[in-house]
Amino acid sequence: NFQERRQGYFEPFRKLFTVKGSRYMLIVALLYSIGANIDKIGVRNSSPLVWSLTITIAASIFLFPIMLKKSDNIPTQLISYRKYFILLGLCNSVALICQMTAVQMAIIPYIIAVKRTSILWSSLFGFFLLKESGIEERLTGVILMVMGILLIAVS
Repeated sequence: NFQERRQGYFEPFRKLFTVKGSRYMLIVALLYSIGANIDKIGVRNSSPLVWSLTITIAASIFLFPIMLKKSDNIPTQLISYRKYFILLGLCNSVALICQMTAVQMAIIPYIIAVKRTSILWSSLFGFFLLKESGIEERLTGVILMVMGILLIAVS
């Protein structure tokens, strides 16, 4: 909402609480901050691989009924898109195991800051592949995130 600054410099911050999508993102950020600490406890009491498997199984059990309710013709979709599902599962597995290994070795806020740099790739993909507008605003945020990561790296 940086483009709203013409209505006042605090308008983008007000939009965080008045726009439904922004409120949801704040809730997600809060939940992720709690979840990251739970991950630390889980990895400490088991291992990165065991904890990754545990949370994946738990998420699958929780989401399976929702999938059944919201989706039509599941067997056909699973067969039709199996290559994509396998690729997605492998990529997610590698990312999750790397994240849990990092959780075991480093400070949680640092890990989450580095993980959130995925927004950099999303912004670039959106601009170059999907031809989205507003890259200047996104690049400002991306540059700030990368500078933060550099500060973490040198400290």
